[in-house]
Amino acid sequence: EEIGRPNYADYFPILGYFDPFGIRRRLAAYFDKLVAVFQDIIRQRLKARSENSSVTNDILDTLLNLYQENELSMDEINHLLVDIFDAGTDTTASTLEWAMAELVKNPEMMAKA
Repeated sequence: EEIGRPNYADYFPILGYFDPFGIRRRLAAYFDKLVAVFQDIIRQRLKARSENSSVTNDILDTLLNLYQENELSMDEINHLLVDIFDAGTDTTASTLEWAMAELVKNPEMMAKA
């Protein structure tokens, strides 16, 4: 919901510096919560892998293999997981925002819809 909300700093860049609506602060808090969830999942997976050496060959196991080979840091894994998670949300929100803007600009199309 927060990502799909219009940010006036996108239109008036000077507002981004001041963050008058608290968007940056709220998004940082959501980011921290999401990373905490991912870290818990990663801890559980690492524990399961160490107890029974099972690998499920999903994206998380691939990232953890790269981590164990020192090719990725845990911070990079967390950011990749956040990007993957957010990608679907942002795409949907952007598409809906674009569609609504087009309908507002074209009232005759809105009447047909």
